[in-house]
Amino acid sequence: MRGKALKRSAVLITILVAVALLGGALAGCGGEESKARGYLETAHSEGLKVTKNIDKLSKKEKELTRLYQKTGQVTPENLESVRKPYLELVELIGAVKVTAEETKSEYEKVLELKDVEKYKDFANMQIKALDLLAKQMELMGDYYSVFNKVAEDQAAGRPIDEAAVNSRIGKVSAELVRVVQDIHKAKKDAADIGDELNLEWLKAEK
Repeated sequence: MRGKALKRSAVLITILVAVALLGGALAGCGGEESKARGYLETAHSEGLKVTKNIDKLSKKEKELTRLYQKTGQVTPENLESVRKPYLELVELIGAVKVTAEETKSEYEKVLELKDVEKYKDFANMQIKALDLLAKQMELMGDYYSVFNKVAEDQAAGRPIDEAAVNSRIGKVSAELVRVVQDIHKAKKDAADIGDELNLEWLKAEK
């Protein structure tokens, strides 16, 4: 009888240990997933700052384009009126890059977690889109720096190599189109993964 009781106790202990280990494993998995969702939500909130800065940049870009079209000949007298919005645009490009980097750092936290592969896939797509956005900002800076150089040369009475200017603008424009297309694709891929993860804040935007 005593042997049977000991055997039953050993079996019971084994079962209890197994249940405890399983519970711990499940709790760990749930904990990692909960962390992943929390990091993604924080990253999304940071991303709203990026969107806000992009909206400001878009408005400034339109303003500067209209100004270039309206100004015609740039002279020493009106150079500052052209240069001021250009410098403001450069500042906004910098703001987009800073907030994009801050958002990226939140997504990178997800990559350090375990057993959340689908969340990592989503984070990686968002990181890809943010890296491409940084590239887009660099290209925009290059694009408008060409126009600013032309304005300065006009004001100073220096000769302008129109062929070189048009060539540079054409190359940068083509690269911008490609990068923007890649951004849209990365965002779409991220959105598809987000649908699978049932991210509430992502659905609320649709």
